[in-house]
Amino acid sequence: DTEAAGAAAAVAEVGPQPRVDRELLGQYVGRVVRLVGRVSSAAPGTVFLTTPDNGQVTVMALPNFGALENGTVVEFVGKVNEDGSLQASSVLVLGDMDFELYDQAIRTAHQYPELFL
Repeated sequence: DTEAAGAAAAVAEVGPQPRVDRELLGQYVGRVVRLVGRVSSAAPGTVFLTTPDNGQVTVMALPNFGALENGTVVEFVGKVNEDGSLQASSVLVLGDMDFELYDQAIRTAHQYPELFL
């Protein structure tokens, strides 16, 4: 799949991948980011994610990601599309976490980037 290969190549050629929430996605269009969220629903090739700031993001997932169950907390790495969706190149299934605390950490990292390089 050409689109998936392009997303994987984009990840390989970039350096740091900032962690973002839904509100911050628009600042990273065309760039590779890390996005954590809880799967709200999934269909073949598409995952609908609720982010720690209670945003909704559509993630275009690769078929080899397998079935992600509703409620699963995941971290996607992928390129931000102009429409605010994410073209994922990898996924990591995480355990349950405190979304409020995680979102505060994201905001602190963006407020003081020199501390989180």
